[in-house]
This record gives sequence, C-alpha cells and structure tokens, in this order.
Amino acid sequence: ARPRSGGRRPRLAFATILPPTPSGVADHSYHLVAALAEQADVTVFVPGDTSGARPPGVPVLPLALLDVHVSSALVDDVVYCLGNNALHSPHLEALARVPGAVFLHDVRLVNAVDGALDDHTTLAGALHAMYPHRYEPSLGTPGRPVDFDAIQRQGILLVRDAARRATKVLVSSQHAAALVRLDAGVEALDIGPLACRHPEDATALPVASSTVATPGSGPIVASFGIVSSTKQSAKLVEALPELVRLVPSCRLVLAGQVDPRDRARFVADAEAAGLGDHLIVTGVLPAEEFRALQAATTVAVQLRDISNGESSAAVNDCLAAGVPTIVTALGSAREIPDDVVVRVERDVSGAELAAVIADLVTDDERRVELRDASRRYASDHTYADTARKMLAALFPATGGT
Repeated sequence: ARPRSGGRRPRLAFATILPPTPSGVADHSYHLVAALAEQADVTVFVPGDTSGARPPGVPVLPLALLDVHVSSALVDDVVYCLGNNALHSPHLEALARVPGAVFLHDVRLVNAVDGALDDHTTLAGALHAMYPHRYEPSLGTPGRPVDFDAIQRQGILLVRDAARRATKVLVSSQHAAALVRLDAGVEALDIGPLACRHPEDATALPVASSTVATPGSGPIVASFGIVSSTKQSAKLVEALPELVRLVPSCRLVLAGQVDPRDRARFVADAEAAGLGDHLIVTGVLPAEEFRALQAATTVAVQLRDISNGESSAAVNDCLAAGVPTIVTALGSAREIPDDVVVRVERDVSGAELAAVIADLVTDDERRVELRDASRRYASDHTYADTARKMLAALFPATGGT
C-alpha cells in the first residue's frame, strides 16, 4: 500500500467480477465493495462488459484501464479478488503486470490458471514451470494434456505464482492460510470468516413466493449451490430412502446449477425407490425464489468432498437466514463455532447422514438453539466487518481508515 497524506480516505482499486455474472464471488464482491465504499474511495475494475450491477456510488471500469490508474497514481492500492474459475483468468494476467494484494475466495486456482493460458501453452507446462522438479511427468508434460484427476488427488493448488506476485495475500480462514503456506511458502493474512448477509435482510424473505415450499407439505431438507460430486450431492440422494423411513413427510431439495445427466440420474433413482415425490432438483432459481426456499427450509445440508481452501457463501447464507445447517467437518467449516452448525465426517454413510438429519428435523429445541446461534454468528461477521479488516490489513499504519 502506498502511504497516504492529509488524513484522506484510502483510494482502492478492486479488481473482481460483479452480478449478473453467475458466481458467488460476484455476489460477495458486490456487497463487500458497497461496505468498502463506506470507508474508502473504491473503483471497481471488471473484465469485459461494465454495464452490470454497480454498488451505490462506486465507479465500475474495464480491467484494461487498471494499468493507467495505477501508473497515474490515482489509487493507493489494488486488490484482486480471485476464485477457482476461468472468469478470474484476466485478473491473473493483470496481476502479472500490476502489483497488488490478492483476496482468495479459493486457494486452488487450477481452473483460473488454465483459463489464462494461450493456445501455445498447456496446463502441464504451467504446472512444471510453477513447481520445477516437484511433480512426476505422469501428471502431464509440456505439450500434452494434464491429468486433472491426478492434480486433484495430489492436492496441487497452482496458487504459487499469484501468491508470490501479490503484495499481500488475504484469506478468510486459518485453513486457507495454511494451504497458501504449504503451496507457495507465503504467509497469508486471515482477515476473518467470509462475510454473511445481515440477519435482518435474510429473515425478511417472501416465503409465499416459493413454488417448492408449499405450506403444510412437511419438513424440507435442502442443499444450496452447485449440485456436484464436490458437494457430495449423490450422498444426499443415497440418504433419502432412510430419511423418508425416519421422517415420512420429509422432502429433499437440491437447489442450484446441475448437469442434466445428474438430474436425470437422481430423479430416476428416487422414482425407482418409490420416492419420486420426495426429491426435487430445481436447477438455478431466481434470487427471490432461492431466498424463499431457504427461508422455508427446515434443515440445510452443505457437504464437501474436498476443500479448495474456500469458505462457503452458501453456508453463510443459511446461517444468516437462521437455517439449522449440517456441514462436513472439512476445511474452513471446522472453524465455525460448535454451537452454530452440526458437523458430519467426510466419509459419513448415507444411512448415518439420514439419521443425523432426522434427529435435527425432529428436535425442535435443538433447531431453535442453532437458529439463534447462527444469527448471532452472522451478526458478528458482516460485510462492514470484513471491509474494516481488509482496509486495516492493506493500510496498517492508519488502521484502514
């Protein structure tokens, strides 16, 4: 960060993506920038079209103009907001030219790095250039396709270049900081848990607008976010027969982006077990419908098979809404206080998972305790808190303001 004079507000360039880009990072950035703008003069730089959502009073410019703003001393510091998605590839390219801090939503950046490569460079070449002599050629050799499954099995993150180029690395958990240290040898700054929506915003939701959450239809168990093997969605479907045996009126809803083949398989499995009426796979829902379903959910189940060093925005949204939530005891979810969530192990069986869900669905007192604790947690970890901690990390001599 460049020194400031005269007690003026810091001037911050924030390179990210914004809605309507279909990404949790885009949504989080929108709210975080709005909070940052209360304490700093923020300019957002996005790749491509700049006509999307604009946080109130915040200029949104093309990422291509970032170089000019920095070289003209129009900003005091730069933050690149990075996730494991090709949408963030332009930010990696900009970071190679313009120094700045990085805020990691994911520590694994394999897809972002892959998206930044041109036609003459393979991911295998980038892997071996980033980690010379560290991984065997079986993972892929320059000029040949890389083995993505092997990369995942061996825990390769491809965050090293970004972390070492960054002036500072900011993360949202000690777990993420440990991964950066192991992969890049860089000490990241944990600025606290990922921000939650304000509980008052999360509770004032139009439940009646939900076509899934019809009144009197029995308890709803829901999983929010992408339906995938990473989210152990198949395990939830596997748990359905035992769950319905324990709670006959219960329905399972998978709410989020889903591969049509997975949707067809899950629906066929449920129908074959005579449980077609107990499984709903919604696909992507409009925001109001998504929030209405969340408000009507009895228990949320947010599982993980592997950790990318991420903090789950889906989990945070459930906590802000006061939804009793079951999470996998993996990664940053292990850092959520014990009274806020219910944890299961990564290798929990379908039958074991069903028993945990059923116990929570039928325990009204426990759900009330979790609801109250989760709302307190959300109140303690707002976007304003994250903005304050981020600015203090970037401008430590002035406490960020």
